[in-house]
Parts: sequence; C-alpha cells; structure tokens
Amino acid sequence: MDKIDYFPLECKELIDSIAIIIKEKRLVSHVRQSDVAEKVGVSVSTLRKIEAGDRSVELGTMLHVLWQLGALKDVFTVDSAQLLTSDRSPRRVRLPSLDKEDF
Repeated sequence: MDKIDYFPLECKELIDSIAIIIKEKRLVSHVRQSDVAEKVGVSVSTLRKIEAGDRSVELGTMLHVLWQLGALKDVFTVDSAQLLTSDRSPRRVRLPSLDKEDF
C-alpha cells in the first residue's frame, strides 16, 4: 500500500473542532494549562499543541485530556447496544493467496 502524502481536510477539521472544545472546556472550568497537563502526565507544550490542533499529538493523549476535562462524551458517542447487535461477521478477513506465477 502506498503512503498517503496528504492529510485529509475532513480529519484536520475534526482535530480543530476537538481542540476548540478542549480549550473552551478548560477555560470555562477555570483550569490552568499546567494543571491539566500535570493531571494527564504531559508537558504544558503538549497541551498547547492539543489546543492548537496540532495533528502530531497522539490520539490517546488527546482522549485523556478530553476525559480529564469531562468532555469525552461531548466529542465521541458510541452506541454500545448497536455495536453488540451489528451484523459484523466474527470471522477474520482472509486475502486470496497469490499464485507463484504472478511474480
């Protein structure tokens, strides 16, 4: 599979939206960046990157910040009942085997 040389606009817009939610939730809660960073276990500069919408920050770190601010459900909602009743097959996906003569 070829490497993708671009970052989809839709993904960037989602990251920007999450960054805005994080910053607004922190400001409304009257919490300093340093306090959130300490509770999550990251540096203040990492928290600044998150609030700026920097896509290099790990998703897990961003989720932890959302959780710490009580905003995780504001961003992500998963209907676990729907997941349990979905018609997804529990089997593994197998790719067809290649014939040695294909090369």
